[in-house]
Amino acid sequence: MAFTNIPAVPRVDWVRMTLKLNYAAQTWAIARDSRMLADGLGFATPQSAPAAFWMSGQKGYMDQLAITTGMPEHLSFDGDFLPDDWEMAHFGNLDQTDDGDSDHDGLSNLLEYQAGTDPLNADTDGDDMPDGWEVAHGLNPLVNDAALDPDNDGLTNLQEYQYGTDSHNQDTDGDTLADGWEVAHGSNPLSTDTDGDGLADGVEVSNGTNPSEADSDHAGLVGVHGGEISISVYAARY
Repeated sequence: MAFTNIPAVPRVDWVRMTLKLNYAAQTWAIARDSRMLADGLGFATPQSAPAAFWMSGQKGYMDQLAITTGMPEHLSFDGDFLPDDWEMAHFGNLDQTDDGDSDHDGLSNLLEYQAGTDPLNADTDGDDMPDGWEVAHGLNPLVNDAALDPDNDGLTNLQEYQYGTDSHNQDTDGDTLADGWEVAHGSNPLSTDTDGDGLADGVEVSNGTNPSEADSDHAGLVGVHGGEISISVYAARY
């Protein structure tokens, strides 16, 4: 039996070529890097058992040759990039797709396989943060890291998830105030101007005003235009 590696592989790259021989059906299949290339190919001549193995083509290197009577691990013969043994272990069938998301955690089946997470459990490590959110924010979905604070902003990872802030950015909204400080003082860590008075929260804190109140001194005067503070003075003539 012979096969040709098409398209050609650069010399610096290694590929895994796998042949699956079905002597009962007198057919064979070939996979490259765990993905099916062709299936149901007929034997050139009837064979009841392996007789010989040979390859021909351009010069190359063989790192490892394994011949087994069972299904090799981490191979996909159903047309996707999900190993068949992984699909069977988690779903009991080979009907899944690479982009499916059975647990609705934001990670596709393929990403769950690559990350080592459970495709049927939205929170594999049980830390109350979805696997997809953890991966998207650079956290480990296999370790309970809910109480950690990698950006040192005063909010734990779990709190960052709950408030919708970035676990790796101290100041998610860019108003010069740390997310933890804003939460502790009642301002919005996702808004640069919590009270909508035209002054950024950071500027209000610097000026000694309350970023959560448009009229901090309750004088009834609120006026900011074009980034400039307008102060209205009412004088009575005597």
